[in-house]
Amino acid sequence: MARKKKKAKFRYYPEEVLIDYVQRGMFSWVDYVRHYSEEWRREFNEFCSERHMPINNDTALAYITFREDLLEDAMEQGLA
Repeated sequence: MARKKKKAKFRYYPEEVLIDYVQRGMFSWVDYVRHYSEEWRREFNEFCSERHMPINNDTALAYITFREDLLEDAMEQGLA
């Protein structure tokens, strides 16, 4: 009888740790986005897929900018 494989847990880090990892060259911007949160991981994949963009550092930075713009808009509307 075959045993079921356990799905490996993906590790998420606080923003300060991620920034440090990027600055030290331990993580790329893609890693930053993927390790920020489950939501960001999923949305980044959708962001690239919907726009027919490759997953790379340029698109990771574009996604971060996209998220910053959403937050700024929400703050201007008093929603954040």
